[in-house]
Amino acid sequence: MINSCVRADYEHIKWEEEGVEIILLQSKTDPTHQGQYCAIPYGHDALCPVSALSNWLKKSNIKMGPIFRRIFPNGELFDERLTPLSVNHILQKRAKQCKISYSDKLSSHSLRRGLASSACRLGPDLPAIMRQGRWKQVNTVMEYIEANERFSENAAKSILQKFEIKK
Repeated sequence: MINSCVRADYEHIKWEEEGVEIILLQSKTDPTHQGQYCAIPYGHDALCPVSALSNWLKKSNIKMGPIFRRIFPNGELFDERLTPLSVNHILQKRAKQCKISYSDKLSSHSLRRGLASSACRLGPDLPAIMRQGRWKQVNTVMEYIEANERFSENAAKSILQKFEIKK
């Protein structure tokens, strides 16, 4: 999803009452390049992606072209868009600053997988998760979810916790 977002231009944003829709003209899940919409809802306070996007566009004064761009050390913006690799480097750098032990292993794909497993824990049904991530194959999403849910909905855990041995 992140790799597709770096290809988004200002002209691809559609502001809605509930958040923003961004049409992604190229993505791994759209091999025919017909374009796919990604709906991003408002969040709360500092974690609101729509507010963050709005603030970025105001501060950067971007009115056309690539949304996400490299910034020179003096604060001037490049005209060219970020690359997927640069997004991974930014993510790793910020994770390291937050003292996340596995920061060197993070990538934009980690965020995509994390969306699936985090959303599953919080309740949306599988079709809603697939729509948000623009996944076409149930198997792919289930692999992401199951990899992070091995202990939370564990059949053996239910049995083991039910039968407590008294000492």
